[in-house]
Amino acid sequence: MDYVMKIEIGDRDQNNIITLSLETEAGIAKDSYEESIKAARRQVNIPGFRKGKAPKSMVIDYVGEDYLKSRALHQEFLLSLLNDAVKKEQLDIVTILSLDKVELESSEAPVVLEARIELYPEVQLGQYKDLEVEVDVVKFDLDKQLEESLERIQKSHSSFEDAAEDAVIAMGDQIDLDFDGKFNDGTDEEPNWVAKEGMKAEGHTVVVEPGRFIDGFLEQTVGMKIGTEAELDVRFPASYGVPELQDKAAKFAIKINKISKAVVPELDDELAKKNQNPKADTLDDLKAKLKENLEEANKKEREAATDFALFKALRTATEVEVPEKAIEMTLRNDLMQMSRMYGIPAEQMQAIMQNIAIDKEKDAVKERLANTMILNTIVKTEDFEVSENELNKAWEEYCKQTKIKADNEEAKANQIDEIKLNLQSDKAKEFLHSKNKISYNELTEEEIKAKQEAEAAKTEESEADEAKEDKAEAKA
Repeated sequence: MDYVMKIEIGDRDQNNIITLSLETEAGIAKDSYEESIKAARRQVNIPGFRKGKAPKSMVIDYVGEDYLKSRALHQEFLLSLLNDAVKKEQLDIVTILSLDKVELESSEAPVVLEARIELYPEVQLGQYKDLEVEVDVVKFDLDKQLEESLERIQKSHSSFEDAAEDAVIAMGDQIDLDFDGKFNDGTDEEPNWVAKEGMKAEGHTVVVEPGRFIDGFLEQTVGMKIGTEAELDVRFPASYGVPELQDKAAKFAIKINKISKAVVPELDDELAKKNQNPKADTLDDLKAKLKENLEEANKKEREAATDFALFKALRTATEVEVPEKAIEMTLRNDLMQMSRMYGIPAEQMQAIMQNIAIDKEKDAVKERLANTMILNTIVKTEDFEVSENELNKAWEEYCKQTKIKADNEEAKANQIDEIKLNLQSDKAKEFLHSKNKISYNELTEEEIKAKQEAEAAKTEESEADEAKEDKAEAKA
């Protein structure tokens, strides 16, 4: 039901802020007002009556109409009215800055609201058709990837047996070692080696593979024997989870206690049956399912790479300004989603986020929001149609995923606009793919990484030059 009867929107100012005024139909706050009276009746002590038993009129006289109206017009109720008005006017809002006026003369009267709202800036679309877009993709070698997948499955089902006394460590072995480490809290010229909790252990078991420990640590153990004592020099990565150790040199005194060699099972039907993901009855069945998964993953990676390159070209061709407040709010929302997903308290998640390169995270969010702003503008410009049949199918799919009943009209009314926009966005992406000249460069992972590092270095150099120019201008 549409409760908002009248909406007035003031002019957008230079900061993309508008004033939105609305008036509802009469009596919209009546139910909320009655709930406020019930709540007050349960809470107040009126002489001559047991708590919760005083007549309605006496409760109103005792607490006052102003108090009841303020309780009735609670934040959730007011925001729902504003959201209805925003949807009705199809406003792209960043945030509601303030509620400057809230009026309710009586429970039977209309609610009158006035709010200051920040909008997303208008996007000045540049060329978005007939662009020449080059996409770097990793060469897809199905046979090689299948072979690597099968090897990983074999390794995951491996067992380990004690090696001979004269055995030497090789990659893939499991070792038992003691280590005692210190990190350099000083400089290279004047080192200050400091012990830290967590940098010492006895009888630590680990498989000798890249990525299992600090970069370069386990690799240095290759060739050592049982009983070997040595000192290893390493450096903690700049992105290490403990800020105190980030990009710090360290040295570890180690002793090898035990070496175990992997016993890799045969690649056969028996192994296929043991595997859990994907499940299979025979080796041929396993190979077929792995091929299907690899091809689907490659398709998605190719689509993601295409979107990345295409939107990069669109951002270059388009004037788009992403509000700082929108970036901060999106980062906060991402933080809360991660907190809920992994069951980590919000305070602890904030501490984790402090150890992440926040500038890089902001840049990624800024690009994401810019892409959305451009896409939404193209949706409005091209006015992609969504059929009733498409909308109903998408609603049914949404209900399956969220366990909502398809006949829940209230839920449908709340979600249907967003579902429609998602369908239009999908159509807009298909449109962009068909209307632009997209070519693919098939490269190795190493070639792509080198290219990305060169581009990042070029961007850093350009930003440094701009910063110098700004500093020079400020001095002048």
